[in-house]
Amino acid sequence: MTSWQSLKDLPRNAGFVFVKRDMSCQYGQIKAVDAQSVLVRTDRSDVAFEKSSLIRVRLGFGGRPVPPSSPNLVLATVYSGRSSWADVVGFVPVQSKPRTYFTAQMSVNTTGGKLHRGDLAKVTDLGITLADAFGKETSITKAEIFRVNFIRDKPLSDKEEFYWDELAPLRIFDPALYPRLFACSTWERRCKCASTTTLSRKTTLRCSASNSSTL
Repeated sequence: MTSWQSLKDLPRNAGFVFVKRDMSCQYGQIKAVDAQSVLVRTDRSDVAFEKSSLIRVRLGFGGRPVPPSSPNLVLATVYSGRSSWADVVGFVPVQSKPRTYFTAQMSVNTTGGKLHRGDLAKVTDLGITLADAFGKETSITKAEIFRVNFIRDKPLSDKEEFYWDELAPLRIFDPALYPRLFACSTWERRCKCASTTTLSRKTTLRCSASNSSTL
């Protein structure tokens, strides 16, 4: 499943920020998605964004402004319309460290046809290091990399989100909630961070300060 197609799985009652290539941003809820565009419900009207015009879609944090330096932004990305090594380096604040509760799962396809997958142990301007379940690390240089993916869990539907909130300790009795409850690997989807076509790009994304929807 491509990251654009996965927009169809996002909950309709959640807010997202849509970042255009001119760095203008709009907060709203997804109303419909097709192969080339997304229809967004804003506080004023419905707005259609062409896929080609969007450079990023991320969680909206309730419409609250978020500093460009916030480490949460890289984790909040649900769609990336560019391939940039800067997006990979953006994971530095959340790269795995001993005795931390959170790990960022990544997959790396090499130019030689190999697939590496594991927790992000380290990322620099020169390459990336992944750690497997036993802590064994594999380092891949940027020159060897064809594509890097950040692996995210598939979000719950609006109905499942409702039951997640309402059931609390009784969640164990609803199999539909198992993917989030047990972090089931079968519910993963990939958000492309970089590919060889534009690995050298280092432009940092931030919304235009002149835009009233800057978030």
